[in-house]
Formats: sequence, structure tokens, C-alpha cells
Amino acid sequence: MAWAVCTMTLFMGFLYLFAIFLRLLREDHPDIYRRLGSPALIPKDPQAMDWRTARFLWRGEYRRVGDRRLTRVGHLLRLYTLLLGA
Repeated sequence: MAWAVCTMTLFMGFLYLFAIFLRLLREDHPDIYRRLGSPALIPKDPQAMDWRTARFLWRGEYRRVGDRRLTRVGHLLRLYTLLLGA
């Protein structure tokens, strides 16, 4: 039971950070946001979900943008993903 609560808490944290990540891209870097296919936290068509954002995150491409907040959130998202996968 404790493991389920911990996992759910991590997942909620991940969703919160991912929403921030997308907002930073949308508001501060609209060209990158559009290049990634204008990703959304909850896509309109889950079957058509694009992996461009995941690739952008896992390849660390967000670091090249030069935005300290985006970089910080990107690092945390990668950490949360590792913790959720463990």
C-alpha cells in the first residue's frame, strides 16, 4: 500500500512538472513548441501521440535552449521518469 501511495505521488509530481515544462516551451519558446508538434498534457487523440517531446526531453535537447528554468524542470522530469520506472 505504501508503495502505491509513493508511486502515485511521484506520478502526480511528474504531471505537474510536465505541465510546467510544456508551459515554458509554449510561452517562452513558441518556435520549439511548434516544432515539437504543439504537445499537450492530455492529447486530443492519444493514438496519434507524438514522440518528439519525449525525444527532446531524453536527448537533453532542452539544455541547448539556454533557459535555466526549462533546464531545471527538464532535469527533474528525467529524474522523476527514472524513479517511476524503477
